[in-house]
Amino acid sequence: MVNRRVLQGESLKAFNEGIDYVFNHWDALQNSIYYHRGGDNSHLKAKRLIDDVRDWFIQSNDPLHIDDLKGFINERLLVDFNLQIADGSDEHIAVELMVTHEDCLNGNFMTIEFPREANRNPNFYPSMEEFINSCNESIIEDDLYPSECITKDDTCSCDCEDIAEPESSSDSVNKPN
Repeated sequence: MVNRRVLQGESLKAFNEGIDYVFNHWDALQNSIYYHRGGDNSHLKAKRLIDDVRDWFIQSNDPLHIDDLKGFINERLLVDFNLQIADGSDEHIAVELMVTHEDCLNGNFMTIEFPREANRNPNFYPSMEEFINSCNESIIEDDLYPSECITKDDTCSCDCEDIAEPESSSDSVNKPN
């Protein structure tokens, strides 16, 4: 029998944070709770699902496999919420949980640093304006446009005819007249 590594201490705490974050940000589960797909106690069923998946990781004596986890989650969703996942997000969730588990076993908490920061700092996510500005800065920094053309107010100061325009399809709806 192979000695199995177990989560304990900081790694167990980190894994618990990670698993909660993954399930609490999974649209399929959150919509099932919101629309009471599991009845009036949908929220409790979701909490039980999260706890049962956590136990699946911690109490299993067998090697852990993504397909087994995905099957376990899908079975619970079907029974508790009458929900079948068709968008493939169940596999994404299973992979994310397996990676988080393995990282925590190895003392690598990088996979949960993003959720930790997002929980600590409500302004962690940039506003749309900040996001667009950072994209514009990235375009300029990547020299997609000649820097001599860009002025302080991000306008083009030259004709920019030497910049190759993207090829447009002959079927383009926005074709100039």
